Amino acid sequence: MVDPVVSGMGYEVVDVEFVAGGLLRITIENVDHAQPITLDDCERVSEQLSHLFLVEDVDYDRLEISSPGLDRRLRRPQDFARFTGDEVKLWLRMPQDGRRTFEGVLLSAEPALARVRELLGPDAALPEVVQAGGAAPAESDWLLAWREKPADNARPGRNRGVPGRRPPKARPVPADPVEAALQTADVRWLRFGFEQVDRARLVPKPVF
Repeated sequence: MVDPVVSGMGYEVVDVEFVAGGLLRITIENVDHAQPITLDDCERVSEQLSHLFLVEDVDYDRLEISSPGLDRRLRRPQDFARFTGDEVKLWLRMPQDGRRTFEGVLLSAEPALARVRELLGPDAALPEVVQAGGAAPAESDWLLAWREKPADNARPGRNRGVPGRRPPKARPVPADPVEAALQTADVRWLRFGFEQVDRARLVPKPVF
């Protein structure tokens, strides 16, 4: 109902959610992804959708139109393609090894695995790739390079080292996300299909 109206105005729907208190929140962005959403854009969409919801008898108290935040939702295959190489948090529909939530770098499966083979060389053992249950390999277009979050006592700052000794310099992170993943300790690889994902969001990047 919402998508055709919003797309006809030159925008894309990023998310639709009902929030406590009768709030209907709809997140939009420009189709070209280049121009930011303005207050005028939000007001235009709000006016059109208010008319639509009145005709369709949609039950809500307040309507909020906004632009995506840093933790924007990824709800379509083209969203996954657009944000390949970024860090995401995803929830699987069915548990994998007792868990549904994973956080890591999103990669396109076949190109990423080909890059892994190229970086490791023909004679090297390839890392284990876990196939999420319920999907044939041909449907598993995506790969997540993830690792367990460190415990509280392993977080930066907890172990300050020997007084007076200069800490080792951190290695620069490669621009290639596959190469960066291979250099990450304890990285794991999960292969999955889009239909296996219940929901997914970008992980906000810290800004200094």
